[in-house]
Amino acid sequence: MKRWHWITLAILVAASVVAGFLGHYEPGHGHWWNAIPAFYAIYGLAGSAALIYLSWLLGKKVLQRGEDYYEALEDRTPGEEE
Repeated sequence: MKRWHWITLAILVAASVVAGFLGHYEPGHGHWWNAIPAFYAIYGLAGSAALIYLSWLLGKKVLQRGEDYYEALEDRTPGEEE
């Protein structure tokens, strides 16, 4: 990304966090988590981190194969089972 992309992103994130702290909360309306300042920014960060970690885990444990994976397949005889 270009430098101005990062600057714009940082400004938007900072504005979102500040707006979360300055937001007006009415106890009779909404949910309990609306009383937590910047809840949605924190929730989004935690969700993004979880998504990144789970995709890394999936790639590492399920999808990634060893370096000799295809050579091992070629070395097997046609009647041999795994």
